[in-house]
Amino acid sequence: MSAVSAIRSVVAALCLLPMSACASDPSPPPEPVRAAAAAPAVDGFEGGDWRLATLGGAPVRVPVEGARPRLLFDAATARVTGTTGVNGLTGGYRRDGASLRITGVATSLRAAIDDDATALESRFVGMLDVVRSWRRSADTLVLVDAEGRELATFTR
Repeated sequence: MSAVSAIRSVVAALCLLPMSACASDPSPPPEPVRAAAAAPAVDGFEGGDWRLATLGGAPVRVPVEGARPRLLFDAATARVTGTTGVNGLTGGYRRDGASLRITGVATSLRAAIDDDATALESRFVGMLDVVRSWRRSADTLVLVDAEGRELATFTR
C-alpha cells in the first residue's frame, strides 16, 4: 500500500468516527497502543513509552490530570502511536542513525474540554512535523529540528 493510500485510509477511518466522540467527555485520553513484543532498543528509542517533559524549551504544564502527551515508537512496523493529551495519535517514522522524520500523523477527533489542552495538542502535533533528528541520554529522549534546536524532551 502506498503512503498516499495509507493516509487516505486513516483519514477515511477518522471520518467514520461517531459524532459522540466529539462530546465533552472529562475522562482521560486513551492509552497509546503498545506493541506486545516491543522492548527498549539499546541504541535507540523504540519500545518505550515516552512522556513529554518539555516543549519549545519550557516545562510542560498538563492542563488536565492524566493528559500528558506520550509517544511509543515500534521499530518492527516503523509506526509511532501515542496520545496528544486529548486525542489518540498514529503515524509513521523513518530513522537513519541520528536522523528522524515523523510522517503521516493523524489524530482522533475528540474535543478537548480545556483551552490549554487544545493549545498543547496543537503545539505538540505541529512539533512532530519539524523533527529532523534525535538524541538519547539514559531515560531522556530529545527531538531536534533541522537547525539543531531542541523541540521537545521526553522521559520514561
